[in-house]
Amino acid sequence: MNSLMHTWNTIKAVSTNKLDQATAVLETLQNPANASILEYIQEHQKASLLDLALHTQWSAERLELQLERLCRCQLLVRKESIVECHYVLNEPKVRKAKRAAKTLSAFYQV
Repeated sequence: MNSLMHTWNTIKAVSTNKLDQATAVLETLQNPANASILEYIQEHQKASLLDLALHTQWSAERLELQLERLCRCQLLVRKESIVECHYVLNEPKVRKAKRAAKTLSAFYQV
């Protein structure tokens, strides 16, 4: 009986985590500040921290926080080499998130 309850609790925790992750992705996508970053990277294929700082005119702290959120939601991928660090879109994840957002918005239209 104990192991059954433990399994149930584990399943519930995983389900909650996935729901939290999905909510975080949608909230991140709806933020206009993030849209600016995503559009810039989509247009240029990749962007360095300097590229994005010049584009957004934000403080380094604010930009790094937004980039961290986008990477945590797996919408961006940080690529590092000996010479540079840059960000690229995680195209499959962005497409999937956009489809989900479109489906949800159609469902809630009045």
